[in-house]
Amino acid sequence: MKLKAIAFCGFFFCVTSTFASTISFINEWQGGGFETNNATTSDQQWLDKLEDYINGDFNLDGTRELATGQVKMSWTYWSLNPNSGDTEGILAGDWTTVNTANEPVTVAWTTNDGSAIAGTNYLAASGTLTFAVGKNTKNISVTIPSQAFTGTKQFTVRLVTPSGAVLADKTATRTIERCPADGNLNGDVGGADLSLFLSNWGAPSVFDFNNDGTTNGADLTTLSQAWRQCQ
Repeated sequence: MKLKAIAFCGFFFCVTSTFASTISFINEWQGGGFETNNATTSDQQWLDKLEDYINGDFNLDGTRELATGQVKMSWTYWSLNPNSGDTEGILAGDWTTVNTANEPVTVAWTTNDGSAIAGTNYLAASGTLTFAVGKNTKNISVTIPSQAFTGTKQFTVRLVTPSGAVLADKTATRTIERCPADGNLNGDVGGADLSLFLSNWGAPSVFDFNNDGTTNGADLTTLSQAWRQCQ
C-alpha cells in the first residue's frame, strides 16, 4: 500500500493526466542499488513492480488498466550519483554541476552553396546529428542529381549550434566531379556512352578506367556497373 500511495501522488497523476508523455528520472535506490551485481532481491522486486505501475498496471495484477489508445508514460532510469557504479551518474564530483561527459552530443548541420548551386548541382539538406556517449562519427547524405558536366563544383556542409561539445572544425567541403563513365558529359550513362566506348575499343580513351592504356573488356565491366546510376 505504501508503494501505491507514493506512486499515486507522482507517477499515476502523470499517466492519467495531460502529462502522460512526461519522462521520469528515477534516482539510484540507496542501500544496495539496482546494479545487476549489487541489487538485493527486495530491491529488484521493488523496481520490477514500479516499472509495471508506470507502464499502466495500476493494481499490479499483470494487466494494464490504460484505456485503448491512451499512451503510457515514457520514462528512463538513471543515477544522479557521481559515484554510481552502473550508470556513472548525471552529476559531477561536486554533486552540483552536470557531468557533460555522460550526456549525448547533438549538433545541427546544413549545406551551403559554393561553386555548386543547390537545386541544380545538389539538393539542399539539413538536419541534426546525435552522438551517443563515446561515439564521434556520423554520416550525412546529400543527393547529387544527374547533370551535364561543366567542370568540378563544390559545396560545404556546416555544423552549427552544438550541445554538449565544442566544435574544432565547423565546415567540410565536398567536390562534385565528372562521372568517369559519362563519356559524353550529358549527366547520364547510357547508349550514347556505349557507342562512344565501342568506337574507342583497343585505343586510349576516357573510358580506360583501369589505366592500362587501352579501352577493353575490363573497362566495359566498369561501364555496365555505372549504367543509369553514375552521377
